[in-house]
Amino acid sequence: MIDALLGDSPAGDWRVYVPMLRAKASEWKALKQLTPGVRHRIAPILEFIPDWKEPGAATGKGKRRAPQTPTEYIKRFLHSCADATPSGTRSFLSFGPAGSDAKWSGIDLWSEFESQVPPQARIIPLVDLEAAKSSPALVSVARLRGEIGLRFTGADVGPMLASRIAATLHVLGVAAASAHLIMDLKDQPAAISHAQLRVALGDADTFASVVVLGGVFPQDLMRYGQGVTPESREEWKVWWQEHVATPPGERLLSFGDYTTQCAHYRPSPEVPGSVSLRYTTDEAILVFRGRQSNGGAGLGHEQMHGHCRLLVNRPDYDGAAFSQGDQRIHCWTDPGNGTGNAMQWRTAAIVHHMTHTVAQLQDPVGSSVNARVWARRQPAAECS
Repeated sequence: MIDALLGDSPAGDWRVYVPMLRAKASEWKALKQLTPGVRHRIAPILEFIPDWKEPGAATGKGKRRAPQTPTEYIKRFLHSCADATPSGTRSFLSFGPAGSDAKWSGIDLWSEFESQVPPQARIIPLVDLEAAKSSPALVSVARLRGEIGLRFTGADVGPMLASRIAATLHVLGVAAASAHLIMDLKDQPAAISHAQLRVALGDADTFASVVVLGGVFPQDLMRYGQGVTPESREEWKVWWQEHVATPPGERLLSFGDYTTQCAHYRPSPEVPGSVSLRYTTDEAILVFRGRQSNGGAGLGHEQMHGHCRLLVNRPDYDGAAFSQGDQRIHCWTDPGNGTGNAMQWRTAAIVHHMTHTVAQLQDPVGSSVNARVWARRQPAAECS
């Protein structure tokens, strides 16, 4: 697919894309569906989601697939992180939603990380700046791995930021050259400029990477009517404006976002949502929204066929050869290939988004046009 166009990995750590991925089935599947060339150009943040629920009574004789205990849930998460980090790539791992002490269900999560994640796997602990000193197990992990990620907010950016980072790294026993800094602006991507952050850091070139993370996509689709609505990618627009305005010789900061999800996490509602698809373009995330699936009313998952037909006929569809997500969208235009389901729609959207963003970061003007023109000229793979 697109690897043939991307070519060799480019110079410049700022071209490495940092997507935030919550540890759900769609996200794990999306990482597996990325082409090798795309995966080597991203450093995903894998965020632990503490939503394990005690399984109900067994209904069959087969082996139960869901984790049966909190310990098993954590073990599966850690093993999935390792599986999602091929040799030659890196990932960040965050226990943020579990609280500042990283303890959940009576389990010390960083101790579990230390015992279960192989040291050779480049899975970098990511911790909020304020919480970095709260876990003895984290200190042990950081010193053993020799690498750390520190996340902070716009409110932390000020005269004391550099000294706070230095003090934290001293406690953790990690050199600045092995520290990755992530400024998480959530849904306020313009709150702090790149210039402000560089001034606050003092010498931004000291660190392994400096990332600006943000995302403005809403928590749900209730604001959208049926049909197609573009949601502006303000996080990308602001970052690119800051990027091109960076004076020569200054550190170029990396880009991170929340893919097609909201920056403020909340558990998914129990009630199924509408039959909808999200599709990323250079400027926006297009929301194709239908009705809630109701076979009795004659409006079921087959609504997805209409969404996909409408999308593939748009000039901003990147083409079936662009990514596996785009390939699935191409296949869903034909009723003979089925409709997919909510998890598969979400997976396709995330695969496409990550691939599209990587293509933009490799382009001199931040555009996917060249990649789209190339991909649309390629033959589509057979649908399976």
